[in-house]
Amino acid sequence: MAFAMTGQSGALRVGGRPALTLDTWSLKTREQADGGGWRLEGHASDKDDYWLERAAAFDLRLDLTKSSWRWRDVPAAAVSFDGDAVTITHEGEPEDA
Repeated sequence: MAFAMTGQSGALRVGGRPALTLDTWSLKTREQADGGGWRLEGHASDKDDYWLERAAAFDLRLDLTKSSWRWRDVPAAAVSFDGDAVTITHEGEPEDA
């Protein structure tokens, strides 16, 4: 079953330290034919290149209306940038934060 949602804030963190802030984001599940899991596309601000270049994994937090979702240990290889655009392709279920 396909699923999609959008939001206006989130973050990538490394050991509790902010690596970047997501100003807007769109999260969609991927079909099994495309590898399954999910894909996030968003706009990044407040990027800290030190952590973005050195981290092996990130914690991703997406803020929802009254709660937030968090994925731990998202591999750095799953995160890509094109200017301020960020794309994350990963698997796994979020936990409530």
